[in-house]
Amino acid sequence: TLAFNLALGDESDSPFRAMDEFDVFMDAVNRRISMKTLLEFARSDNHSNKQFLFITPQDLSAINADDPDVKVQKMIAARPS
Repeated sequence: TLAFNLALGDESDSPFRAMDEFDVFMDAVNRRISMKTLLEFARSDNHSNKQFLFITPQDLSAINADDPDVKVQKMIAARPS
C-alpha cells in the first residue's frame, strides 16, 4: 500500500505530498521500516523540490527530529492519560 501511494503521488505535479495515518494498522517494526522508507524517498534527488507531510498518531521514536530537514510537531492530547 505504501509503495502504491508513493507511485501514485509521482503522477501528480504538486509541490506537496501529504499522508495521513498511513501507519495506523502497522506494528512497531513495520512502522519503523515505513518511516525510514518514506524519509529516504522524500530525501531523494527526484523529490528535492517537494515538501512532505506525514501525519500519524503513532510513536515517532524512530525519527531523528534533530535532522535539519525534519520538523516534528506534537499536539497536546485531547484527553490526558
